[in-house]
Amino acid sequence: MILYRTPLLLSLIILLPATFFATQAKATVVATSADINLPQEHRWVSLSAVNNVVWAGSDDGYVALSMDAGNTFELSRLAADASLQQLHVRQLTVLDDHHGYALTSGEGARSGLYITRNGGFSWRPLYRGEQQEQLRCMAINPTGEAWILGDSQNEHWHVVRSNNGKHWNTSRSGFAKRTLPGEQASNTSDSCVRFENNTWLMGTQNAAVARIMFKEDNALRFQVSDTPLAGISAVWPLNPTTFLLAGGNATTSELYTYQQGEFNAVNTPAMHSAIEVLFQQGDKVFIGNQHGAYVSQLEQTMAGNAKWESILSNVLNNSEESIGARAFTCSSKHCWLLGTDNQLYQVNTP
Repeated sequence: MILYRTPLLLSLIILLPATFFATQAKATVVATSADINLPQEHRWVSLSAVNNVVWAGSDDGYVALSMDAGNTFELSRLAADASLQQLHVRQLTVLDDHHGYALTSGEGARSGLYITRNGGFSWRPLYRGEQQEQLRCMAINPTGEAWILGDSQNEHWHVVRSNNGKHWNTSRSGFAKRTLPGEQASNTSDSCVRFENNTWLMGTQNAAVARIMFKEDNALRFQVSDTPLAGISAVWPLNPTTFLLAGGNATTSELYTYQQGEFNAVNTPAMHSAIEVLFQQGDKVFIGNQHGAYVSQLEQTMAGNAKWESILSNVLNNSEESIGARAFTCSSKHCWLLGTDNQLYQVNTP
């Protein structure tokens, strides 16, 4: 492993409008400077964190690992067959200081699932795709049940699942309705499958209708519902009947609430393309794409009248240049934003 140190942190304050609640809320962005951040010889595209552990994945098969909240990073590489060339680390899932998963995406064997049990020092493959198979994104619950959503195959759903996080098998069943022609999940977001609040939720795109699949934790089958979105890139279940759905298309940003079977649009900033980042933490909702990253209050978002504030406005310091979000995650300690400038930002939201 190669060790990278981050000796200096720059603290930047963003003030959010007092109308968010009775008191003024504020987000603190702690950003490393350009020359002491993640190793810049790689393009970082995915992110995961738990406590003070932060992982970032690259589009060429590397994982940067920090045990001290981003102050230092060690560089690890997924074990790859030489014939695969570079692996795109689409998604990371940190479980604790030692254990976690890396999901790679691509055609055939370039799609795979890897596990580490020693904090990223080494990786072992658990599953590798075959032929035209493409895996998109995954989620795992505290008991080890996990689902990886892939592109539909031969008019059937294609998922890889596990009951315990150890043994993984492909499946075509578990859904109340059949797939649509061309239906797939996003390959530009690591949030198209989520397990939160005792609820599984998935979203699709690229078919005649964008759909969601959802079930409570112990239910046997996913219910499938059409949505009004052009495409779904990211999802977040607030409870078994209330969801946030984000997406759009190449020119349109869309954010919807789903409550008791009813879809309602939520206003968004001018983001010019599909929303690919969606995260809920406490009383706040975070959204982002290549054009920007924003935060609003959950209560206002669910009511449809969100008031969005740019997370990185003070980092830009009134520059005409924009910084978007490739990934976003929160641990119990901090929230983290991976910017389109290839930098890692720590976001504290008191």
